[in-house]
Amino acid sequence: MMFRIERLLPKILLPALLLVSCHESYPALYMEEEPEGATIHPENGELGPVPIVPTLADPLYDIHTRGTGAFEEYDDDAEHWENADFRTFALLTANQFSRSEANGTANYAATDTLHRLLFDQRMRISDGALNVHFYDPSGQQVAKYYNWERQNWKYNFFTYHADNCQDGAPDNVRYTTTQDAVTVGVTIDGSQDILHAMAYHDPEQWDAALEAIQETEGYEDVEDKPLRQYGTELVYSTMSGHRGVQPIFNVSHLLTRLDFMIKGAIPVNATDETGDFRQIVVRKVSVQSPSRGTLMVANDAWTDTAQYHRDLEAGRLLTFAPERTYLPVLLHRAPASDYYPWLSDSPEYQERYHDGDDLFHISSTKSRPLGKSIMLPADTMFRVKLDVDFLDIAAGSDPTHGSLKGPVRELNSIEYEIKYPPGGFQPGHAYTVIISVYGVQQIKGQLVLNAWLGQTAEAFKDFEGLEGNGEDIDDLIFIDEDENDQSDRWDFVTPDEGNDTP
Repeated sequence: MMFRIERLLPKILLPALLLVSCHESYPALYMEEEPEGATIHPENGELGPVPIVPTLADPLYDIHTRGTGAFEEYDDDAEHWENADFRTFALLTANQFSRSEANGTANYAATDTLHRLLFDQRMRISDGALNVHFYDPSGQQVAKYYNWERQNWKYNFFTYHADNCQDGAPDNVRYTTTQDAVTVGVTIDGSQDILHAMAYHDPEQWDAALEAIQETEGYEDVEDKPLRQYGTELVYSTMSGHRGVQPIFNVSHLLTRLDFMIKGAIPVNATDETGDFRQIVVRKVSVQSPSRGTLMVANDAWTDTAQYHRDLEAGRLLTFAPERTYLPVLLHRAPASDYYPWLSDSPEYQERYHDGDDLFHISSTKSRPLGKSIMLPADTMFRVKLDVDFLDIAAGSDPTHGSLKGPVRELNSIEYEIKYPPGGFQPGHAYTVIISVYGVQQIKGQLVLNAWLGQTAEAFKDFEGLEGNGEDIDDLIFIDEDENDQSDRWDFVTPDEGNDTP
């Protein structure tokens, strides 16, 4: 799903226009003329509670979730979007008004509603404009309101989506809280995408919000004077909420995404033009990666967006223990019997494979998606392992008739490293690994780097199933492109006699 800021701003401002124009329900606060730096007195506040009405603004990337693959365009995939739980927090932080009162600063460990306006509050997207609503654990929509007692106190808003890979999820998530931070442990399996956002108005959004106030019917220049005078000191507070300045969550991916494509290849000196890649069945693809980490949900040190983005870009929001394990790619199912229907009656084939097995038969020289995206911690290098089988197909066999000369034979796993210089793989980027298989002789690979923002269809015109959306292409990297290199070879696995080279 892709939104540009200029397209989204009118939709972001819709709740603002509704709030500031309804003077009967949300009457204006008129601040008396006072010396520079004067306190805004709570007794001058509006009448009635102020609802919290956040939006998700320009997520910049497609969003992925566990076991279901990528979210597509909202119109084609609305159910995915609307069922994704974002966990939301609104926590008291210091501003010039709260500092003057006792206990008026951040204390994330305090459980009262003054310090915790929202804590682990479930939030879901409600429409294609990325407006959101709050829900209770039973799935019922609920309204949440700003603090009424201290209308000029400031709250920081945070949200994240981890697809229930956090400790204790989904119903008893276990957070660690300190005076100024909230963290949660996570364990990934490669199928979850971890998203995070701190709410803020960037300069363009802030100017648009002030302009929207001025354009409302009955506007008087005192209407937005508190916001103009005190600026971000009141964002986000009851006062800013009354003026339609609601939290905007600018969502970022915290993981790196890998997409695997695979195709058959024919060596230049091959005598058989069909190649023997059709004798290869991929049983498993896995990537070595850390899996146990800690997510920084909220941090009062993010006093401005610059500090938040420095920590985001430096990878300090999501950190992992050094221990590594192999995480599997969820393969698309492409059994060899789809290409060779006669295999369905082959005892040798049936002895090895069963209905529902995850396996991918290589049947074409066109690149095809091998499986679902895998999301991993950003790293300088990934080690990939392929587990494959060899179909010993009798000479003269074709898709209409044929036979196997013997049992399906397991081949030794091949492991290889993929790198992206200079600086390695980055969070929020997608990297497409295109694997070329020359049968039992060798395996080659090439790597396509594209930001999650998209890639051009022209760049991938030769690759079946990999299409761009008209955005930018960053780079194309070839890995071991010499197809005469025999360094990557499979051996048959023969438990009794060891390995022999085919």
